[in-house]
Amino acid sequence: MAIKVLNKNKLKDHLEAIQEEVGILTKLDHPNIVKYYETYVDEKYIYLVMEYIGGGELFEKIAQQKNQVFSEGMAKDYMKKLFGALHHMHSQKVVHRDIKPENIMLASNDELKLIDFGLSKRQEGNKKLKTIAGTPYYMAPEVLDGQYDSKCDTWSLGVLLYVFMSGYLPFQGENRNEVFYKIQNAKYHFDHKEFQDCSENVIDLIKKLLVVNPKTRLSAGDAIKHPWFKSESSSKPLKIDKAVLDRLGSFKGVSKLKKAAMNMLVKMADQRSIEELREEFVKLDKDGTGMINAEELKTAI
Repeated sequence: MAIKVLNKNKLKDHLEAIQEEVGILTKLDHPNIVKYYETYVDEKYIYLVMEYIGGGELFEKIAQQKNQVFSEGMAKDYMKKLFGALHHMHSQKVVHRDIKPENIMLASNDELKLIDFGLSKRQEGNKKLKTIAGTPYYMAPEVLDGQYDSKCDTWSLGVLLYVFMSGYLPFQGENRNEVFYKIQNAKYHFDHKEFQDCSENVIDLIKKLLVVNPKTRLSAGDAIKHPWFKSESSSKPLKIDKAVLDRLGSFKGVSKLKKAAMNMLVKMADQRSIEELREEFVKLDKDGTGMINAEELKTAI
């Protein structure tokens, strides 16, 4: 476990935002979402007891695998876990709103974890979210228009998948306005040579995620059912080009100062026991929601 220590005097007007984040994390319980345990408060500090994640950022870890093969199959495994985490969140009416490489970490047992719910929001019924929030390169078109729902997160994963397969961002420009124009009009391409070695299924999935109209964009639950996750990438495993690994290593948007500012007291848990429980849970969770319903439990028994 890890303890995040927050100074109440420095937080001041941000206390409500912290309470909102804690309230959201309390609702979530999925193997690929950082686990919140408890909050303790004294006169000066707030102590958030969280799951300890010691493996570093996902993209950094991939970039370090210089002498190993990073394949499309490995990317598929990571993306399946991310869509599973999203499917669980969205079933709980939670929208992350800031999915990007820096918010995807690896635990010490190499299990993927989605973190940082500081911008997350609970959606009430079918009411649209209006606050423009997130990181520009990963924002969905409807977020820029101020009328959006959980489908904004699947767009962000579409951007992430594009980056995974090529090492490039799909929407780039000389300035923010140019980037936003390309996002709002889905102006991207597959001309990078790296895409020549990608399977048709992964290209198709990207196309169905980077759709301007959220009504026709895949939801997280639908994305998990896409043929890419059910078929072999090709007759032989597709190796991701070394140049892609080098570019993935450059996606480090969070400053080291910000990370250093988080005071942590760390205590390791029994990772083997956690992994065994996680594997059994996944076997029971047939619909991939991150929750076991009565029918699934009945079938297991």
